[in-house]
Amino acid sequence: LITCDCSDVIPVDAPKKCFLYAHSTSSSFISDWKRANFYIGMKQDLCFFDNGNTWKNQGRPPSEESFYLEIEAAYAKIANNYAAENLWVGGSCGGAPIAAYLKSRLHNQGVNFFAEQSFPDLNDFVKPISPFWAPFVKGSLGSNDLPKHMQDKPPSCQFGAAKLWENLPLYTKKSGGKIIIVQVEKDEHIDESAYARYVALAKKVNTNVSHILYKSDAKWRHADNFFHYQEPRRNFIQTLFN
Repeated sequence: LITCDCSDVIPVDAPKKCFLYAHSTSSSFISDWKRANFYIGMKQDLCFFDNGNTWKNQGRPPSEESFYLEIEAAYAKIANNYAAENLWVGGSCGGAPIAAYLKSRLHNQGVNFFAEQSFPDLNDFVKPISPFWAPFVKGSLGSNDLPKHMQDKPPSCQFGAAKLWENLPLYTKKSGGKIIIVQVEKDEHIDESAYARYVALAKKVNTNVSHILYKSDAKWRHADNFFHYQEPRRNFIQTLFN
């Protein structure tokens, strides 16, 4: 049974979708149990994974490249179970750029993408918090601990969707390829100008782009979730299935 309050906009015969979600790089997937309720309530599939050295993942040391490799490994586990137009890759805050990397790899296949409270360039996030520490944060992303024999090493783009997507062609097919950018109003860490640049970036690579901007009554708006509120929740679901 579909148990979410927007069941009227979910076709009962629609192919099942899978959401490969990259959470914030500093927490484990178990902290997103409410998110799991949202997707399972829609009767859709959800795939989480832990980043390096987070909870049960004691593998590669945390770095930009290792984050990209981990989402590729998670995708490899589900790739044969879903057509590209039924797969959504995405994340929130620092997790969204990890999904943006996978989107860049699967762009021509028509994979869909969603981002929540995120940014087109890492400077949009770290500099508003602390201009002094920004260079140190960005400099810590590299890693020399990846296997030396690795031939297909992911690029170092400092978690920037703008850099990851700069050479992607415009996707114009009607099936798949959707992008949803979800942002909260008056985000404490991301300026409104970054929202506009993210949407503009998305429109350069896909013709089907939606921007959902919502109000939050949480004390820390950046850490709030859109699916707690009926209007953005409904807009998000309608976009998925239309």
